[in-house]
Amino acid sequence: MLTHKTRVVGENPCNVDKIFRKIKIHGGYNRRGSGVNAIENALWDLAGKAYGVPIYQMLGGKFRDKVRMYTEGDPRSNDIKDIAADYKEKVAAGYTMLKMDLGVARILQGKRGTMFAPAGYNGEPGEGPENYYQGLEISDKGCELVADYVASIKELMGDAADIPMAHDHFGHLTAKSCIKLANALERVTPSYLEDMVPWFRVEEWKLITNSIRVPTLTGEDAYLVESLEPLCQARAVDYIHPDHLVIGGCLELKKTADMAAKYSVGMMVHSNATPIGYAAGAHAIAACQNFLAMEWHQPQPAWHKDITDAGDLVVKGYIPVPTGPGLGIKVNEDAMRPLCRQGEFFTDPTTYWDSQTGGDKTYT
Repeated sequence: MLTHKTRVVGENPCNVDKIFRKIKIHGGYNRRGSGVNAIENALWDLAGKAYGVPIYQMLGGKFRDKVRMYTEGDPRSNDIKDIAADYKEKVAAGYTMLKMDLGVARILQGKRGTMFAPAGYNGEPGEGPENYYQGLEISDKGCELVADYVASIKELMGDAADIPMAHDHFGHLTAKSCIKLANALERVTPSYLEDMVPWFRVEEWKLITNSIRVPTLTGEDAYLVESLEPLCQARAVDYIHPDHLVIGGCLELKKTADMAAKYSVGMMVHSNATPIGYAAGAHAIAACQNFLAMEWHQPQPAWHKDITDAGDLVVKGYIPVPTGPGLGIKVNEDAMRPLCRQGEFFTDPTTYWDSQTGGDKTYT
């Protein structure tokens, strides 16, 4: 974050787009763009406070007054009864969409004839090689056992199982095994299957999407609108899933939503943020027409309630869009200071960075 000091000091913070274009070269996919995203959000907050309007108003106004949230379970054991009970609690609290991570290797561990992988590989991503490097295949028997696992949990959920449920974190399966697993899961009616292969593998996604009858979704690691356009243009997924704190901030999320709409692709929003980040996401989402649901990541640490005046951000499965100037929330600096390491709080001296510059040339 501080590496951008010499690039932003002296600028008018209300010129949000200009400043973001100046620093966006230093962002990147996955969580590498967090610094520029945070600055973008802060600029919108300052601009909104300067003009006395909420962020969504500066993005063109709002399509909704509250943001629908989907949530994952927070099981404290691997017992399916505990997992089902946790999901039932979420539904009782007002959530209208759920997600269950399916670690295929964990579910099938010790069951013969279900998985085939290189010696020593246990289904985890390891040091980051993509799916096709791993050679992790799942048999027909394995696919059916994974579907049985989901079905057993949904059976214990009772009426709560009628709430749409998606699935994620399968492990680095090959594209063919993704198709095989998706077809087996069809009987447990997933609302969508997420991140089966990386978002930039357009041909693999198109193969998967065209081979199954379950909706597909990806994009939480993408940075900038242009990174998701090839997927949408090819209709390789049914929904995109950008994170407003990765894609490039509030305006970039708005641009991404409008781009996807051009190709008849819907949008959900990934998030694993503090209440400050969620508030910014709510403003950006309010200004996007083709939005379905945003992620409420579980569990939330206790200090989340202390750092703003927002209190319980999610009310009966929705975040009410703040209506005050800027973000529309107040930050409690006293509660934030103990959470930061020495020298990293935003009021600590940063004179070292007054003269630190780097290369800003986009092209050679």
